[in-house]
Amino acid sequence: LNLAKQCIKQDINRFIFLSSIGVNGLNTIDKAFNESSTPAPHSDYAVSKYEAELALKELCEGTCMELVIIRPPLIYGASAPGNFEKLLAIVSKGLPIPLGSVNNNRSFVYLHNLVNFIETCLEQPDAANELFVISDSDNISTPELLLHLYKGMDKPAGLIPFPIWMLKLSLTLIGQKNLFQQLCGSLEIDSTKAKKILNWSPPHHYQNALQSSA
Repeated sequence: LNLAKQCIKQDINRFIFLSSIGVNGLNTIDKAFNESSTPAPHSDYAVSKYEAELALKELCEGTCMELVIIRPPLIYGASAPGNFEKLLAIVSKGLPIPLGSVNNNRSFVYLHNLVNFIETCLEQPDAANELFVISDSDNISTPELLLHLYKGMDKPAGLIPFPIWMLKLSLTLIGQKNLFQQLCGSLEIDSTKAKKILNWSPPHHYQNALQSSA
């Protein structure tokens, strides 16, 4: 908010805020998240992102500075931190991963696809004062994600089948219920709005992007 206030004083034309799909919720069941989905932030981090969105909208209203809000899912790339960095570390060590039985659909976004979309939002007049949820073009399962990382590192796949209910129980007992949802649940994003309004499509395909990120 302080940065946005300084931008308004300096007559900056457009402010782009990188939020999180976590504002929409932790998982999808029957319908992919889009810009019309009711916010349901599931963590302190997601709540802070949503509060920042609301405060920025209020701050920019009545000023000459346009606001663009982007809610990406998990961002991956060779230097991506967080959960993706942890996955890379596990895959690189060749440790067995008990996710072979997982059958889900998740949306991710390659770092360079996200950067390309930010550049589009800087240049396109129609991006002004809009909210966008964006991701790569294809949804994939957690096992498929890991298989591409194994291939990128030229390592034998270490996925092993494991009963989903046992995995859920084990992670719940150690206080990691949200981790189970992130690994085994579905989170799908509908990027139709970005494609329709801004004529945007991700320039990098997820298969090559994942393997080059490993």
